[in-house]
Parts: sequence; structure tokens; C-alpha cells
Amino acid sequence: MKKKTLDYSFNYNILGKSHIINVYRTKTRYWRLSVGSYNRQWDSYDINFSSPRKLTQNEVAKIIDSHARWIESQLTKKEKMLVLKDGEAMLHGEIVSTTEFSERFEKEIKNIITRYYYFADLAGVEGVSLKFRKMKSRWGSYNKAKKVITLNKWLVILPNELIDYVICHELTHHYVFNHSKEFYNQLAKLYPDYLVARKAIKKYSDIV
Repeated sequence: MKKKTLDYSFNYNILGKSHIINVYRTKTRYWRLSVGSYNRQWDSYDINFSSPRKLTQNEVAKIIDSHARWIESQLTKKEKMLVLKDGEAMLHGEIVSTTEFSERFEKEIKNIITRYYYFADLAGVEGVSLKFRKMKSRWGSYNKAKKVITLNKWLVILPNELIDYVICHELTHHYVFNHSKEFYNQLAKLYPDYLVARKAIKKYSDIV
């Protein structure tokens, strides 16, 4: 992944709503425009603009204006995803209060542990330790050298079928430590609908 550095930010009105435009300097050859994370302060999504050369705010704004239709389509997709407000939390794909989330959190982690050992038995995986921690960019990971599977504590926000998918994905890495065709062939034996799950899980990535 190419590294990028935040150059500056500014507020800009797009389709009747204020958005924060984050302008990055990057080592890529061409500029890139994308819709970023939900910004609670502005109740809108940030717009990220990356470019290898210095561009003024007016120059960036002109590019954004010329791609307004594309941005509108991307924002529409984002708005259909699960956006949380203050006092709300996600639990198994449903919006609940933060109080209910806190009360059920530890119980749901225990349920995930039960599901893990169920699939580990199906996969014939032995001698692998299970750990939990909060992660910002991954739902799970497998340390081949230490034989440790680490699951993201935020898995509780996912529907149960997607939690199962993450578990099966990491267990498959015990046998195939890459994402080759062989890996997905093995994963399909444990979780046949992995293609559907891989697509469905993307809409939850903005919540973590």
C-alpha cells in the first residue's frame, strides 16, 4: 500500500450537505478520489482526495465538482449502510442502545468462543490458541509461527453467519497461509457461502 500524508482539510458543500474534504499527498502516479468514513460531527461522510502533486483547494474543488455524479452514487451506497448515532451501538447487525451492548458484550464473546471451537473441531484444527483484542482494520488474524488465532472483539457487531465466516477464514489459514485458489477451495469446504459473506461483511467495516 502506498503511503500518504494528510496535506490539509476543508469543508465543502456537496449535493446540499457539508462534507470534510481530506487532501493527501501520495507517491502514486495519479490523483484518486474516494468516499471515506462517517463523520459524526458533520453527520456526513468525509471525502478523501489523494494526489502526488500539490493542488490548491480550488483545484481540488473543481475535480470534485466534475465528479459530482460519481460521488452522489457512492454516498447513496454509503447511506444504505449502517450508520450509528450517539447512544447507539451495533450488535449482530441490529442497532441497539449502548447500554444493551455493554450488558450483552461478554456473553456474546463467550458465544463466539463456542462457535470457534465448533468449527475448529470440524476443520480438525488442534494446538492453536485463541485470543481476542480490539483491531481497527481486521476481523481476525492467524500467527503461523505461534499458532495463535486472534479475533477482533468487535466481531459482536456482525450477524452470526458473518462471525462464522471470519472464524472459518482464520481456521483455514492453519492449512493454507495465503489467499490462493487452494485457500478458497479449503475455505469452501468449511464455509460454502464464503463469496456471499465476503461481500456482505464489507458494509460493516466503517463501523469499527
